Amino acid sequence: ETFEFMHSVHAGANITKTKTVYDLKTLGDGSIDKYKCRLVAKGFSQQHGDDFDETWAPVSQLLSMRALCSLALTHDLQLHHMDVSTAFLASKIDERFNIYVELPERFSGPGGERYAKLRKRLYGLKQAAHDWFNLQEKFIMDFDSSFVKSKSEPCMYTSKVGDRVCVILVYVDDYLIACNDDEYVNQFLGKFKEFLGAQKVKHLGTPKNLLQMNVDVQKESIELSQKKHIEKCAEKFGLKDADCSRVITPMEEGDKSLKKAAAPDPSLPYREIVGSLLWIARCTRPDIAHAVAYLGQFSCNYDSSHFNAAKRVLKYLIRTKDLCLTFRKPSSKKTTIRVFNDADWASDRTDRKSMSGGILYVNGSPVNWLSKRQTTVALSSTESEVYAMSVACTDALHVWSLLS
Repeated sequence: ETFEFMHSVHAGANITKTKTVYDLKTLGDGSIDKYKCRLVAKGFSQQHGDDFDETWAPVSQLLSMRALCSLALTHDLQLHHMDVSTAFLASKIDERFNIYVELPERFSGPGGERYAKLRKRLYGLKQAAHDWFNLQEKFIMDFDSSFVKSKSEPCMYTSKVGDRVCVILVYVDDYLIACNDDEYVNQFLGKFKEFLGAQKVKHLGTPKNLLQMNVDVQKESIELSQKKHIEKCAEKFGLKDADCSRVITPMEEGDKSLKKAAAPDPSLPYREIVGSLLWIARCTRPDIAHAVAYLGQFSCNYDSSHFNAAKRVLKYLIRTKDLCLTFRKPSSKKTTIRVFNDADWASDRTDRKSMSGGILYVNGSPVNWLSKRQTTVALSSTESEVYAMSVACTDALHVWSLLS
C-alpha cells in the first residue's frame, strides 16, 4: 500500500524519478545479517510547493548517547535497543501533495504500468525524514503524558513518575531506552507494535551493535568499540595488520608541516579515508581526534603526502583496534561534570592559528571531546587558552542543560 500503479500521468505534473539501492546489513561480529534491496526516490527532482513543504528532521547527538550510557550506570537503569524496519514507509503522504514517481528500468506494475502515485513516504523523498520524526514523536507523547521532550536534545524524551524513570533517545529509526522498569518498556513495545505493525518493530534486547559501534554492557561498566568497522576500513584501503606493527602514534611530528597541494589528486581516495576516520574519532576514539581534525583541512588540496599521513592514522587504529571507550559505574550517584582543555598556540605554520582541544567527563566517563582549529589568530598563549576554555565551557553548559 505504498503506491498505486498508473499507466500515465496528467500533463503538467512533476514526475519524481526512482532507483533501486542494494546493500549488505551486517551484525556486530561482521557476519552478514541480510541482503537488502530498496526502491528509493530521487528527491532532487521534487519541486518545492508542489511535492513538499517542510524538510527539517533532527538527529540525536553522539554526545547524548554517551551521556545516557553514563546515567544508566549511575542510576541503575537497564538499557534496551529497539529498531524500526522501513520506518519512513509508516507515514502517509500529506493530502496537500500529489507525488507521482516513474518506476526504475526493468520494473513495472502487473499491467505494465510505468508510473505510480505515492500513498506513503518513499526513502529519498525530501520530506520523508521530517514526517517520520513527527509521526514517532506523536506516538511517544501520546503513549504517556508524563513524557517531556528535552529542550537541549530534540530527540530525547524523559518520563519520571514516582520511582520509575524512563529515557528514550531516538536516532532516526533506532531507539536507545534507559529504564528501571522492564514491564513499562514491554508496554511501550507492545503499543509501538500495535501502532506500526508487529513486523516493523524489533526489540533487540540489551544493546550490542549501535551505529557501527560494538556495545558491551556489564553490571559495572559499558564498553564501546569499533573493531569490526576499523577492520572494514583496513580492507577497503588495502592495509594489513603486518603493515602497522611499528606505528605507535597517530601522527609524526613532521606531519604538522604539511602544505596544501595546488589541486586535489583525483586518483587518491583521500576524502573517503578522512571521512571514515572522522566517524571513528567522533564515536569512540578521542586519541585520533586531533590528527583527523588537522588532516581535514586538506580535503580540497591534497596529494600523496596527505594520503600517506591519513593512512598512518588508520595504521595506528589497526594496531590499537582492541581498545575500548569504557564507562564505569561511579561510587556516588551525585552527578559531576569535569572539563579539561588546552590549546597549542600558533601551531599552524602557514597562518599561525591555534588548535583547541578538550574532553568532558560525566560522572568520570568521557562523553564528549573536540580538537578544533581556532578562527582567529591569538596574540599570546594565554589568549589561545582563554579561547579554548570558552569553547569547552560552551559544551559543558550544553551537557549541564541536557542532564537537567
